[in-house]
Amino acid sequence: MPGLYPPGSSPPEVPASPTVTAFQQIAEPFLKEVDGMTAAIPDLQMHHPAITPFVRKHQNVPNDFLSTTVAIVEQTPTLHGVMEPAASRSDLQYIDAFKPLLARVGALYDALQYTIRAKKASLGFAALQTYAVAKGFARNPGDTVTATHVANMQRDLKRKGIGRKKAIPSPATPQTPVPPASHA
Repeated sequence: MPGLYPPGSSPPEVPASPTVTAFQQIAEPFLKEVDGMTAAIPDLQMHHPAITPFVRKHQNVPNDFLSTTVAIVEQTPTLHGVMEPAASRSDLQYIDAFKPLLARVGALYDALQYTIRAKKASLGFAALQTYAVAKGFARNPGDTVTATHVANMQRDLKRKGIGRKKAIPSPATPQTPVPPASHA
């Protein structure tokens, strides 16, 4: 396209295949480890909408109550038909063993999510500053390349304007109703 790039220059070369970044190379082993850990956790249940109401309703029973009830059932054969002692003890052990893992994975999730958000915020701030500066350069009638770049940035930003709000029309003042004339 004539005028799109400065004289004597050409468009940037597009790589034949996507490049694997250094961060993708770092993340890949972690993804494999997470997949391995997921497969190694026994009886891992994925969220299912059909049982969500049941889980929500019963998940807040205190741990002390659960432990006491399991101990009583283990000692009272007549209650075995209501609650199976070995499976119940196994569930308590499962909860005790995996709660610390959940806390660590949750902390990792929180930290990684915050790190990603912080990096995106820093990058977003710099990109918005670059956009503002580029808009200033694009005002020069001879700088068609920057004007094209600004148009592309504006398209991808998908904003009408930063900080602009639509004017909200003020509500019409209510008129006092006029009582009908009486025909007396």
